[in-house]
Amino acid sequence: ITINSISPGWVETPLTNAALNEQEKMETLDVVPQKRFVEPVEIANLIKYLISDSAKGITGQNINLCAGLTCGC
Repeated sequence: ITINSISPGWVETPLTNAALNEQEKMETLDVVPQKRFVEPVEIANLIKYLISDSAKGITGQNINLCAGLTCGC
């Protein structure tokens, strides 16, 4: 059995855009090291990789896909 999890940070979605005004978005991006939101396709690509044979040795991991938000920079 392979069990992994993904913890996305802020993701660029219509819901995110509706929830944050421009000022809030800029303040949020100010604390993200890459100065951007994660794109949904990035999460999909990570899932695709994790379920592939190329990642068969990865298990029991939580992967932060957050543009650096959790790195403590």
